[in-house]
Amino acid sequence: HKSASRQFLDEEAELSQQDDGVSSDESEDEEEELSSSLAQFLNDDVEATQVLDDSGMKGVYLESVRSPALGSRYRMVHREFDSVEIFSQIPEQDQAYAEDSFCVGEEEEETCR
Repeated sequence: HKSASRQFLDEEAELSQQDDGVSSDESEDEEEELSSSLAQFLNDDVEATQVLDDSGMKGVYLESVRSPALGSRYRMVHREFDSVEIFSQIPEQDQAYAEDSFCVGEEEEETCR
């Protein structure tokens, strides 16, 4: 089994060396087109054709601010808080807590002398 797979790999290696780097689904013309388009893409000597002046840039800015691309698709919706939906049992207040417990009663009031 190993010799059959090794023989297959050897044959494929020989065939790939004969084709000089061009596979069966490629042609040499396509390779030249690809390299020329890649060279055009990487060429930094060419000046950009879509340079906007100040008024054009201001127009692009105002358009983006006044009419956002997303519109109102993701607008926040504020819903009322319903404790029944959150708690299975509504928590009770501490029984030891008395309303206005921070106030001191008249009998406990200390006088300053």
